[in-house]
Amino acid sequence: MQDELGSISSFCYEHFPGGSPMIYTDELLDGFERPSLYFPLPSGTDAPDTLDSYLITYTLRIKVFHDTLPDAQNCAESIAQSIRSQRYMIPLKTSNGDKVGEYMRIRKADVRAGEMESATLILTWDTRYRYLREQYEKMGRLILNEGVKA
Repeated sequence: MQDELGSISSFCYEHFPGGSPMIYTDELLDGFERPSLYFPLPSGTDAPDTLDSYLITYTLRIKVFHDTLPDAQNCAESIAQSIRSQRYMIPLKTSNGDKVGEYMRIRKADVRAGEMESATLILTWDTRYRYLREQYEKMGRLILNEGVKA
């Protein structure tokens, strides 16, 4: 999940209109800079997916801060539109910022008006994880002597 969060924050930073916003991941204190993006931890709900995997649907509520409410909403909508125009695909990156060559698909990108010159960009995506399977020693040979007709 950390690679996904880093990739999302990098995408939002690169597509922020009109400059480079400050990025916050810890709790916001008074006097934070504007324009800025605040990335809290996403919430997740799980469900079975296939015989070999389960699914977690993550929802991330990114706070977009600017000088005025319309500016914040415009910035959030611009980022959401960048996601939509790229087929809801965000390139995955390593912790160093290098592209891995894989993508994550955003399922939903919504913008909501906030309070105090802020807007909320709500992103939803699914991540699949494989079940842990116990390792067993494979059977070498099976010999049946009874109940078999020749």
